[in-house]
Amino acid sequence: MAEKETGSNPVSGDGTVAPAISVVICSFNRAASLEAAIESVIAQQESIPVPFEILVIDDGSTDDTDQIVRGFEWTSAVSVRYIKESGKGIATARNRGVEEAIGEWIAFFDDDQIAEQEWLNELFFTAKRTGADIVGGVRRLQFVHPDPPSLGPLTREILGEKYYGSDMRRSDRHSLACTGNVLLHREVFNQIGLFDTKMVRGMSDIDLTRRALDASISSWYAPRAIVNHLIPKYRLREDYIKWTCLRVGTNLVYINYKSWGLLKTLFPCLVRTGHALTLNPLMAIAARIKGDRETTLDRKCYRWIAQGCLRMALHFLFPGIFRQKAFFDRLEFRVPRNQTLKNN
Repeated sequence: MAEKETGSNPVSGDGTVAPAISVVICSFNRAASLEAAIESVIAQQESIPVPFEILVIDDGSTDDTDQIVRGFEWTSAVSVRYIKESGKGIATARNRGVEEAIGEWIAFFDDDQIAEQEWLNELFFTAKRTGADIVGGVRRLQFVHPDPPSLGPLTREILGEKYYGSDMRRSDRHSLACTGNVLLHREVFNQIGLFDTKMVRGMSDIDLTRRALDASISSWYAPRAIVNHLIPKYRLREDYIKWTCLRVGTNLVYINYKSWGLLKTLFPCLVRTGHALTLNPLMAIAARIKGDRETTLDRKCYRWIAQGCLRMALHFLFPGIFRQKAFFDRLEFRVPRNQTLKNN
């Protein structure tokens, strides 16, 4: 990894200071939450000592996303840029953000989140303090409707929660950063490449941070860099959670396959499947007897993840027999959710 610059930011020809950080927000038909997301990022200027810009990559939205962003372009003290993409998927949109970013550092933030006041400064401070090239933070679940249900740890993780304790530490394979809350030095992409556009079922961000870990790129966890991930009511429906678990299962096998090859990938898949067929049903029965809804749903999540893992493994082993095109198509990240859940 090339040595990172720590000096002052360059000044452009018109006298303005170039941003040290480019915050990339990829968005698709979420104008309703995008405005608050951008506002929470703009508010970071009150705590961070370096200039930054905001890039909104519109991944083929059909709502008024463009109008929301254009409004900030005229009124924000922080530079906000609107970039229209072709709608080829989240990985392509993220890559466009990397290509368009000016900053030496690139932060990713989601369009359905609210950043805590010190979020960006904590990521940047941790990078400077540790010399890390990747820094990820905490992602809390924020339910948008009253009286949210109590959820178990696996279900919360499936819904996007990221919490690895209260201490700053190096990241490992079990604590990889996601693009909802991450800061990366530009050299990371020069060394390991961009997001994998073949990953149409999501998790191209976890694939990227996994590749960085495999390449011994320094990655750290910053517990005080906090964002709040908005969870609307439909995401608590069991069919949506199952859809998400199946996606996670297929993606885990794909990511392991890229890193380890087929034979080494099969072992954890077989272990997970064996657990899902033996111990997991017993744990689920015990939870139902006790009336423990949290654990009951967690056990279902484990079974669905294992199902996704197994189906992807069978596809790799016997592609001519287990093509499963209809199954994989239903799990594509950009398929309208109502259609996905109806057919699931």
